Order: sequence, then structure tokens, then C-alpha cells
Amino acid sequence: MPVTEVAFASGFGSLRRFNALFKQRYRLQPGQLRKRMNDAGPAATDALQFELSYRPPYDWPAVCGFLAARAIAGVEAVDGGVYRRAVRVLVDGKPKSGWIEVAPSTKKPALRVTVSASLAKALPPVLSRAKALMDK
Repeated sequence: MPVTEVAFASGFGSLRRFNALFKQRYRLQPGQLRKRMNDAGPAATDALQFELSYRPPYDWPAVCGFLAARAIAGVEAVDGGVYRRAVRVLVDGKPKSGWIEVAPSTKKPALRVTVSASLAKALPPVLSRAKALMDK
């Protein structure tokens, strides 16, 4: 997926700001990270991880309880404070299927969203729907 699409899917309004923050936080350019991932092989790219930041307070246990009470068997589940869901979206008229997993970050006020690699070409709508589902 092009870096521009990743930047906009992550909520940035400009590629320049995305690159600056990325370099500040990870001490490398997005292209350098992509090269490292490619060098690591396919096992390293089974899933993609993102963080959706929030300003505390955010009542994750209440959100989990709400989602668990309404979970559709075989489609979604809440287990151990982690929300999982099968996903199918259309991209250019073609269906893309995979899964997402949402859990609180252990290090900062953010939700960690893990997306199966099969949904890489559908990240903008998948992340947008995850934000809406988590009321972010």
C-alpha cells in the first residue's frame, strides 16, 4: 500500500506531517521500515498493527461489555478484554476478507488495532469502521 494511503488511513491530513512524526517516533522513514519488513519475510507481515489514540478517560471495559452482549456468533467475539471480528469489504468492486482485533495499548492511551494482511488494500475503510465502532 502506498505511504500516502497509510498516512490518510491513519488520520493524517498531510503526508509531510505523517513522515515527520513517523521519523520522530521510529527514528526511520516509512520506506526504511517497509524495506526491513520485506527483508524479514512473509511471517513478519501476517498482520498490520495500528494505534488509535484517545484522550482519557476511555472506558474500555464498558465498550467490551457492550460489544460482547451484542456479538454475532461466528463473526465477532470478546475474550479477555480483546475484541475480534471477521471483516469483508469491497475495494474497487472486489471483496476483501480478513479479521481485525482491538485491544487497549499497554503503554499509552490508545487502542491497538491489528488487521490481517489480507485487508491491506482495504485499510482506509477498515480503520474508519473500527474507529466508528469504538466510538473514536
